[in-house]
Amino acid sequence: MATQAQIEHLKDKAVEMRKRLLRLAHEAGSLHIGGDLSMTEMMTVIFEYLHGTVIFQDPTSYTWVPSATGLFRPGGVYGNPPAAGTALAIAILLGIPLISRARGSRRLALLSCELMLIVALFLTFERVAFIALAVGYVSYKLITLRDLRTALTYALVCASAVIAAVLLVPQLKSNETFENGIVRPGTFQSRVDIWYEEVPIVTANIKNALLGVGFGGTVVARSGGDPPNELAVVPDLVSQNIHNQYLLFLLELGLIGAVLFLAFMGALLWRGLRTAVSSQDDLTAALTASVLVYAVICLTSTPMLDPSSLILFMLVAGVLGARTIDLDRGASS
Repeated sequence: MATQAQIEHLKDKAVEMRKRLLRLAHEAGSLHIGGDLSMTEMMTVIFEYLHGTVIFQDPTSYTWVPSATGLFRPGGVYGNPPAAGTALAIAILLGIPLISRARGSRRLALLSCELMLIVALFLTFERVAFIALAVGYVSYKLITLRDLRTALTYALVCASAVIAAVLLVPQLKSNETFENGIVRPGTFQSRVDIWYEEVPIVTANIKNALLGVGFGGTVVARSGGDPPNELAVVPDLVSQNIHNQYLLFLLELGLIGAVLFLAFMGALLWRGLRTAVSSQDDLTAALTASVLVYAVICLTSTPMLDPSSLILFMLVAGVLGARTIDLDRGASS
């Protein structure tokens, strides 16, 4: 068990590494430091897993500790495994075009970093992040396909991967780590049960249906504040995370808020897809696929409640918007 002094020392080291990266980037006249910062944060996930206990957060409030029926899932400086899974999945996807553009020792270094990011993601045992990364990668490859031969080769690889997964999963069912880390029997059904408890509140009246019970109502109540009257009769919606960002918006912001969020995500995806295809720009394709990764994660998680996940998503959305504008202007001039 790490002492408080050791924990503070590690936190100071992590901050110092970030400062040095920023200073080096400034001296070199480069702003491409996202991968370097991701590697710093990734190392905290791996270090925490190897240590076997939570280090960078308060252990008393950390709910992913080992138990009689589970295993330790590290979150590192991200704060929790879902936030770590979201950030790492996006970082892995954004690293693909950088690797394809690099050559020589730089390419080898980037490949090593990508492998370490994948290892860190695996150690979080965040199922939805695995699925979202697979969806994002397939989407990225489809967007960047250039000819029929490549498309057929890629289709064959995907089919082989699906067949291998179908054959492998039954063999892993007897593995304790796979069962407790990936399958986690009953967890999905418990989330579905909570989703159904939201229905009577949303459909109780026109105000709840259109405007919701109030932004941040569940978080405020979970932090010790008074819950909205509508939530007081359904304590499970307060005591447990809803695990669906879309349903959380529907509950707190109503149909109007949920539709606006879906419209925002749809606009980002459409603009990015259109520009990536027309310009054949692989970085725009990776940014678009990263938005899709976030959208998939929102199906069984609430990443907007995690500051690190929210900041990363808004950064990706901002860069994607700016890049599509620049590329579209360049194409029209």
